[in-house]
Amino acid sequence: MRSRRVLLPALVTAWWTSWGLINVVNYGQMYLAGGRPAPWRHLLTTELVSHLLWVPITLGALSLADRFPLGRSGWRGIPAHLGGLAATVVGRAAVVVLLNDHVHWYAESVPPFDELLMISLYNNLFMYALITLAAHALHYARAHRERGEQLERARREALRTQLQPHFLFNALNTIAAVVRSDPEAAERMIAGLGGLLRRSLDSDGRTTVPLGEELATLRAYLEIEQERFADRLAVTWEIDPRVLDAAVPPLLLQPLAENAVRHGLWPRPSGGELRVAARREGGDLVLEISDDGLGLRAEQAGGAGRGIGLGATAQRLRSLYGSRQELRVAARTGGGVVTTVRVPHRVLSAGGDGDARFDSDAGRDGDAGDGDPHGDPHADRRRRAAGPAAAA
Repeated sequence: MRSRRVLLPALVTAWWTSWGLINVVNYGQMYLAGGRPAPWRHLLTTELVSHLLWVPITLGALSLADRFPLGRSGWRGIPAHLGGLAATVVGRAAVVVLLNDHVHWYAESVPPFDELLMISLYNNLFMYALITLAAHALHYARAHRERGEQLERARREALRTQLQPHFLFNALNTIAAVVRSDPEAAERMIAGLGGLLRRSLDSDGRTTVPLGEELATLRAYLEIEQERFADRLAVTWEIDPRVLDAAVPPLLLQPLAENAVRHGLWPRPSGGELRVAARREGGDLVLEISDDGLGLRAEQAGGAGRGIGLGATAQRLRSLYGSRQELRVAARTGGGVVTTVRVPHRVLSAGGDGDARFDSDAGRDGDAGDGDPHGDPHADRRRRAAGPAAAA
């Protein structure tokens, strides 16, 4: 908004200055074509002053169009626009009276003021009407764009809030499954869920978050899943630390990981391994969630489908990035499924507190990297359960 207040007057001034200079050249050429020397200084003064007088008039018309747009109930704004026209006619006539001795629009005496008003009305009515029409066109174009942006933001937020209760329902089911058989595990999962929901609430109102923050949210979710799987779920992190400040939509990776866990790994008695990777390829950020589970055909044969998570994620990506994004689900070499997200790489300052940041060192050198970066006393058990890193 502040930049618009500065840019708009500059653009309007440049527009009218350009037209004034064009008229100076045209009138000068007419003098020269008639075999007379062109009075360049006089032309420059009269034309530039005449055209620059339109700068405040144009800005005023733009302001009136914003405050009193002519529409279905626009008759209320008609007096305001007629007042703007009257001010233009009287103002320009008064300027001629006040400045003619310096600018010399009239070589001799200035006509009487009532006659000057009629001349001003004749000269300025059409131009003021054009400016008012252009101002309304700009107003309605901007209003249409802003409404579209508001609708798009509301749609993205609706998709995100659609994911949150979906995840919460599944997490509570996970806790309910172990609350009697392993109360300590249920207590740890409830604590983890509380932290996860706090991170989710912290991202409310933000279109994008740093990738490091998103990975921390994913880690918290996977720790809950590891409690449910006991020793059957290993997690491998392959994160390029140089992309931790990349901008991604909040709650992007959790639905993809949940899809892999629920449809690929959970149905297998032996569980399996989940791999999370992030890297930069040219101008793109590439994120991968892969598993060595049942694979696409087995999932489809079981009627599992993709669920709400992948569909909502695909819509969010299209809404944010248009054709500059890709969400691909494919069979993984050696068995399982790999889900790949490709979006433009854009840097975003991480901000926030340390709890929302991902420990990139946890996944280096083949370490499974699924221990708690915040000192979870159960991290050692999880590291032992992690197993070897999955093949890329």
